[in-house]
Amino acid sequence: MRATLAATTLATLLLPALPALGAENTCRVRVGPAGRFAQDRDLVIAAGERVTEAVGVHGDVIVRAGAHVEKAVAFAGNVVVQRGGEAGEAVSVGGEVRLEDGAHVVRQVVALGGRVDRAPGSRVDGDITALSLEAGAVSLRGVLRAVAPGSACTVVADRSVEGVDLTVR
Repeated sequence: MRATLAATTLATLLLPALPALGAENTCRVRVGPAGRFAQDRDLVIAAGERVTEAVGVHGDVIVRAGAHVEKAVAFAGNVVVQRGGEAGEAVSVGGEVRLEDGAHVVRQVVALGGRVDRAPGSRVDGDITALSLEAGAVSLRGVLRAVAPGSACTVVADRSVEGVDLTVR
């Protein structure tokens, strides 16, 4: 009951504000040496790569076999951990988290406004949370996928940031 009440309250507070977001908003991304960022395309972490944070906006974050990402985050996209891939955390806002057979997530899996699609042979050592937010015909997933696709974020290299720092105003 508490989770349902929290989800309803969150949807009531969050969804009315989201349609106001758009091209007039500014997006700034600071990427550190151990971070990876992509917008309007998929971000692929290849075999042998170890990344602190991988953040995708309007695209999927894909963790290939033999790759490790501490935090894989997709905004209006999906996180896909393939067979033999590993993530500390896998989080999607407005998309899905897909764990293929043989994928491993060490801590937590979160899909906010989407779902978790977990193959039987995947492994999650921590919590799994999926929360679909809808208010009438409006869903978080639909709103996020419509928010300013194609409007580029300003991306700067910043050695003071460990991974990726994304700010939208």
